[in-house]
Amino acid sequence: MTINIKFRRVNEDYSQDYADFHDSGKEGLSNPKHKWSVVYSSEDIEEITIEPEADFNFIGVDPNGNKQDFVLKNMCLLRCFRKEDKAMITYGVSQSALNVLPTKRPVRNYINDGTETITQYFDIKAEAELFELTTGLYVAKNELPIELRR
Repeated sequence: MTINIKFRRVNEDYSQDYADFHDSGKEGLSNPKHKWSVVYSSEDIEEITIEPEADFNFIGVDPNGNKQDFVLKNMCLLRCFRKEDKAMITYGVSQSALNVLPTKRPVRNYINDGTETITQYFDIKAEAELFELTTGLYVAKNELPIELRR
């Protein structure tokens, strides 16, 4: 199966009343629900897990070029396991930056029209300041270890 991971920043100016009146209750070009979105995709996935509140061990490079081990606290992590080699791919965001914590739905709810594609959404608060440490790993600026700040 393929999984699409979509990080979306909530638009604080979105108006449901405007959408109801002008766009049959849906967002429109002049009234988007999200300011931006980024999509990552992983194929040949056999299993996924969501950890809404987890610590993540990260090996980073400080401004002097030295590698260090860091523990990122209070992360919401999505772990994807590949079918072929059981490799794990991890996506995540600081829990404090999320508008709503995602929860794992039953697998039957993930399958879209028999295409075996899953989409997992992470809605980011409008005011959250994020730093992308690696592809698909977002940490709130105030939770980023001092040694990794640039």
